[in-house]
Amino acid sequence: MEPSQLQLVLGMAIFAILFSIGIGLAFRDFLRIIASPRAFLVVLLCQVLLLPGLAVLIARSFGLDHVTSFGLLLLAVCPGGVTSNVFTRMAGGFTALSVALTACNSMLAVVTIPAVLFIGQKLLGLQAQVYAIPLDYLAGQLLVITFVPVVLGMLVRHFLPAAAQRLERWLLPLTTALFFGLVVCVWLLEFDRYQQAFLLAGAPVVTLFVAACALSILIARALGLERGERIAMVFEVGVQNPPVAFFIAVSIVHDMALMPASAVYAVVMVVGSLVIVPLLRRLSSAQ
Repeated sequence: MEPSQLQLVLGMAIFAILFSIGIGLAFRDFLRIIASPRAFLVVLLCQVLLLPGLAVLIARSFGLDHVTSFGLLLLAVCPGGVTSNVFTRMAGGFTALSVALTACNSMLAVVTIPAVLFIGQKLLGLQAQVYAIPLDYLAGQLLVITFVPVVLGMLVRHFLPAAAQRLERWLLPLTTALFFGLVVCVWLLEFDRYQQAFLLAGAPVVTLFVAACALSILIARALGLERGERIAMVFEVGVQNPPVAFFIAVSIVHDMALMPASAVYAVVMVVGSLVIVPLLRRLSSAQ
């Protein structure tokens, strides 16, 4: 299979996964977020401010060069992606909260990315620039990749509950297995590039992921968030959206040298999350 065909199939798998996630959601789940928005606001602030702050601290601690530092910061300022929704669902977290945060973060990104990126460059001692993020790109990410399949799944659950119950039993496990199988295929096709990226940015990227997940757990527990909210927070803060970082590096900043950190994070966040999921499920069942 050609790389372009693989990317197309991967996109279709993501659409199918989010459709199956939507089948498991009800409109009242989102009303619950509106009625009690504390967890939503806490996680959103951690996504927008905590992760970029960690990236700056880690870049300075490791003494990274300017390009690698900027690449790490660029990854951290990008909104979370649909992968966080998948892992939240797998771990038994509050999936509606995860989906709502992904949608909101994507809409705010046209403002938050340029602003936080500018401040982060200043803190890293770089020549700060303001980069405009095209709204149509982010809107496409939000509408096509996230909003449409989730809402379609919710509509099926609402109007055809019996069919939704039958679909939910096999569709999510099947599409999730397909998705991760395709991800591994992408990694194998780009193995040489990923290997080089790990040599350039492996240690700081692993540190960023571990620190983001650990701090998320500590903050969530300190604030008394519910179990499902804590799980959603771990993956919403720890799991980023490397494709958005790739797009900004190539199409807006025009610097391919910024991509290694995002490439490494794409691997680290998936492997790390697959380790975290059973641990969170086990801790939840013990409570």
